[in-house]
Amino acid sequence: DFSSETIGARLENEGYYLSYRSSYLLKRNWLQVCLMGEYDQRDIEAFPSILASCLDMEEDGILKAK
Repeated sequence: DFSSETIGARLENEGYYLSYRSSYLLKRNWLQVCLMGEYDQRDIEAFPSILASCLDMEEDGILKAK
């Protein structure tokens, strides 16, 4: 199982700030992604591979859920 809280924190370390801390999202183990304001297209294009990397790290036990 993946932890949205752990994945969200890892993505923050990579510079992607998602919603995941609300009780509503934590209860469902969800991440919420939205684009607001200006952003660099390269950052958007890089996001899927960075997310996949975070999921691989969690699956390999490198990240530990709280």
